Amino acid sequence: MRIEVEDKQGVKTLKYDEAAKYHGGFHMAGVALGWKFLEAALARLDGPLRRDAAYLTLGATPPGVTDCLEYATRALSRRRAVVDRNFMNGPKTCCGTLSFALASGGKRLTAALRPDILPRAFADTATRIDAGVAGETETAQWQAKSRELAAQFLGRDSADLFDVTQDDCRRTASGAGATGRRADYTVSEQSPLKVRDDAGECAIGLDEMLRFHDMEHYAGVVLAYKVFSLAFKELWDDAVPHRKDITILSGLNPPGLIDSFEYVARAITRQRHCLIADNNGSPDSPFGKFVFRVCNGERQCNLKLRPGLLPEDFASIGRKAEAGLADESEQTRWEAYKHDVGKELAGMAPGDILEIV
Repeated sequence: MRIEVEDKQGVKTLKYDEAAKYHGGFHMAGVALGWKFLEAALARLDGPLRRDAAYLTLGATPPGVTDCLEYATRALSRRRAVVDRNFMNGPKTCCGTLSFALASGGKRLTAALRPDILPRAFADTATRIDAGVAGETETAQWQAKSRELAAQFLGRDSADLFDVTQDDCRRTASGAGATGRRADYTVSEQSPLKVRDDAGECAIGLDEMLRFHDMEHYAGVVLAYKVFSLAFKELWDDAVPHRKDITILSGLNPPGLIDSFEYVARAITRQRHCLIADNNGSPDSPFGKFVFRVCNGERQCNLKLRPGLLPEDFASIGRKAEAGLADESEQTRWEAYKHDVGKELAGMAPGDILEIV
């Protein structure tokens, strides 16, 4: 079960299992419905889904569906999504109507879940669980039912699940498409990060983090991986952290870091990340300062990038390039920095990259 998306590094394949892992594996029926909606959309759009030109409308925000759509499009974290709880005429839930729209490539697909697809008792129990009033037995039974429904949904045709319509796209984004350079990315020897969610433990590899991001800011993804590796060891020792216990504060917010904070800890969509002004003498970046604070609710791990790891003009060239003011040679140098620095960091131990302060 795979879909194809396109970003600045070209066309890539995303997997249903990774969407489920990103979500956490609890609301699996919702993840499956989100995936079937994506399949229906891609069957009608021209070519792969353009991530940088995708615009979502959500009639409801159930966790499984929402996380699945974010995994594929990144529309919520990129502010290309709106929530309209009266959108279309899908089945009513506590969080709106189960209707969705995806605009991309000059077309707009709308889909409303058929009224007989989701059992009413199942939706009511989900409301009780989200409110924290369901008991352990009720929750366990609901979770088993959710997995059962997910398997059923994945085995059905999208047309059996949704009433689908298609029209011309009224709102499109001016994405850059596949303009980035294709380069050698070092991911093979990196041990996966381990986190827990409500459905259990999962391992997240650097290759998965790179697929969620578009590889344009490869160095930021690698740095986030190293931040998590060191902070997890310091704060949890040999235990596996639960995603909801991970809070991240940083002195910068470039796309590679932000996407990685989201994919590993869902810190952006769950509002457990914020910017801080502390710099602790850390190196400069086009986006701020290389300083991080990871918290587990009881303790915190303060980190900063060690000096001497970046080219001297890394920050200045990056500022010009990100502002669109760099000439051709400067832009080429900046694109190389974003790859070459990441490749260098990938082969280093976290403690050789980051200093605990």
